[in-house]
Amino acid sequence: SQFTLPNRLSENGGDFRDVDPVAQALISAGEDKVDGDTDWPHVAHFDRAPPTEAALLRTFCRWTDSDRQRRKLLVDNPAALHGFLPVTGRRGLACPQDP
Repeated sequence: SQFTLPNRLSENGGDFRDVDPVAQALISAGEDKVDGDTDWPHVAHFDRAPPTEAALLRTFCRWTDSDRQRRKLLVDNPAALHGFLPVTGRRGLACPQDP
């Protein structure tokens, strides 16, 4: 499963909190099977302005609970799905709320 585009699913926009239950259910159901993705350059959808990268990052950070989980969703799972070469090095994917 791919979880992305909270701006297209959200009815209230802004912080996209109304989409949190969907994203959290996907991750809880099997983070090994979830692929984080983007629709950059975030074209406008219906009558809304495109989201900022900062808003999307804050949303993704809220959905995930660790550097390990973010790496799995954004690096390891897509690499396995698309047959990318293994990523060497372990740069962190920390969010502001991480200790």
